Amino acid sequence: MGVVDEILEGATANFQQNFVRRLKEVGLVIYGWDAPVEVGEYLDNAHLCYLHGMFISSIVMASLAIETTLRVEYTKVTGKKRIAKKERGRKGEFQYLIEWAAQNRIIPFDQAREADKIRRKTRNKLFHIKAFTDDELRKIYELRVKRLEDLTNAQCEMLASYSLRTEPSETFARRIIEMSDRIIEHIFPAIGRIPFDLNDEQE
Repeated sequence: MGVVDEILEGATANFQQNFVRRLKEVGLVIYGWDAPVEVGEYLDNAHLCYLHGMFISSIVMASLAIETTLRVEYTKVTGKKRIAKKERGRKGEFQYLIEWAAQNRIIPFDQAREADKIRRKTRNKLFHIKAFTDDELRKIYELRVKRLEDLTNAQCEMLASYSLRTEPSETFARRIIEMSDRIIEHIFPAIGRIPFDLNDEQE
């Protein structure tokens, strides 16, 4: 066996181990006939991207799943397919939908806070990407070797923005998925996450 074959074999084994471990952590998504297909597909893709280690894609899909869920529910309750600019004012649609859902008790306030945290601190940073200048990149590389307690709030924010866009952690991506699961399952019980244990399946 050549060196390349050994590397590929090791990478494949490592991928399989991580895939199985993540599958046990987040399970699979199922959605019934009465569930909105677009919501189920976004959530399903969030889980699949996570299983394959594509954490940025997973976070984006989870965020879209939440926004689509709230938009579908808004249309169902109000009969309107679009939110008039006059109605939402200076707020973006996602922000308005979160506030509308909380005020109308579509979701509890703790879930609204979770959704807004995803919107502000995660989704907006990934969707509205600001390019880093060479000077900022030099500063970021200098900051990465320092202790967090030695950094100012502005420096922490810059470092967090860079880390989120380049390599969000697996733990962070899983937290976002778990939040989106809770919110979506609350509104559409026909969409849910089922635990999946390969050992149980094999028995």
